[in-house]
Amino acid sequence: MIRGRWKKCSCALAAVLCLSGCWDSYDPEDRRYIFSVGVERSEEQYRFSFVNAAKQEEEAEIYSVEADSLAEACALAEKEASGHIYLGQWKTILLGESLLAEADALTALLDEVERNSEVPAKVMVLAANEAQQSVEQLAKEDGGLFLWEFYQNTAEHMAIVKGVDLDSLSAAFTRQDGYAIVPRIVLTEENRIALDGCSLLLPDGGSVVWDTAKERGYLFLQGKGEGAFLEIEEGETRLPFSVTKVKGSTELTDSACRVNLEVWGQVLGGISDEAFERERIEEIEKAAALRIKQEMENTIKTAEEAGALSVLRPDGEVRENWEISVFVTATSIGRKK
Repeated sequence: MIRGRWKKCSCALAAVLCLSGCWDSYDPEDRRYIFSVGVERSEEQYRFSFVNAAKQEEEAEIYSVEADSLAEACALAEKEASGHIYLGQWKTILLGESLLAEADALTALLDEVERNSEVPAKVMVLAANEAQQSVEQLAKEDGGLFLWEFYQNTAEHMAIVKGVDLDSLSAAFTRQDGYAIVPRIVLTEENRIALDGCSLLLPDGGSVVWDTAKERGYLFLQGKGEGAFLEIEEGETRLPFSVTKVKGSTELTDSACRVNLEVWGQVLGGISDEAFERERIEEIEKAAALRIKQEMENTIKTAEEAGALSVLRPDGEVRENWEISVFVTATSIGRKK
């Protein structure tokens, strides 16, 4: 239903753009409004897959070409599309693993995209296990508008790394010694787009995939994480815990990063009567605090192994040693069985 509404919105958007006048010599009917682009590496060239805005009740069109640059790719795609490849409404770029593995090729592409005056500064960057196939799936849905909207406005309320646009990515590379964190999607065996943690981009090429637990650990280190959902182990019992509020602070000393995190949350599901006793509640809170601290420490360890500790703080300034304190308050405890 949501995607259906987005398809109608994309049609309306295209109509508004057509009515609002021309920016160049191309007739609006001759423009192909590109919403999403998947890019992979093919030997010595790039493989681009452009997704054109869908017309009502129709799937979006895809133009796939191999080229040495974005400019050449647009020229080749225009022959296939019989129209001008217009990038002014570009929303999302999906970077395949084959491209992420080649630092020079990735840098050259991002530099060219940033220099292109037609490209909006807020194009969202996503890592993808299969960029071309993911784009093909997006074309069957809404061209990528729903994905862009989700990462732009909803992700941070669900303990998911918020979308990173081109400007923010460039700033992160500069501030964090060539490292950066971007959201990651995968194409499942059922040909569905699924969220899959995030990717740590490395300055010399390649990336490290962080699963949802390490993604949560990263967000907790930023003093974020509202909306996180995790299972805590208390004795032989597994309890679902939903994070409703997070407050964090970091202090840099000469030898360590001191992170203090306060977390409020709810224990969900049916729970025995003894869980409502104050002593039992405190045990649950301690178990939740331990789980959260472990996830933060695991994220730090993974970042340290990649030489990427700078990504763990907004200003990029860190220490080798970390001192982490987590305090959890359970604001409500399920319901009695």
